[in-house]
Amino acid sequence: MQFMVRVEMHHATEEMYENLHRRMAAEALSRFLVHSSTGQQHHMPTGTYWTESYATSEAVMAAAIRASTAVDREAMITVSGGSGPIRFYNCPLVAENSLANIGALLTALTGPKPASTVPIPEGLDLWVSLLKAK
Repeated sequence: MQFMVRVEMHHATEEMYENLHRRMAAEALSRFLVHSSTGQQHHMPTGTYWTESYATSEAVMAAAIRASTAVDREAMITVSGGSGPIRFYNCPLVAENSLANIGALLTALTGPKPASTVPIPEGLDLWVSLLKAK
């Protein structure tokens, strides 16, 4: 099966990425991808790896964790490909409905706006009352 792995290390130095590349290569995760129809070899972006050496995404994730956490314990990892779901390691969850309820959030923070009322004396038209209220 074919799998792609992405490793993100915040505040990493070039030396840390070189160490990661060596460790990932030792786990059969390559920085190079050979195009199936042209045979050309493509260099993957920094922190992106390719493998066909594992049967499951779980096994790929285990290899990526071994290699990555030896360099940066806080490394974030994603594995995609094969027939399984995309796998995540150390990737924070997004707050539920972070934008969906922005109106309710703003109301909760600022409170409802008080309604202004203008008394309407009996027998007067609404518009006349509003004009006199100025």
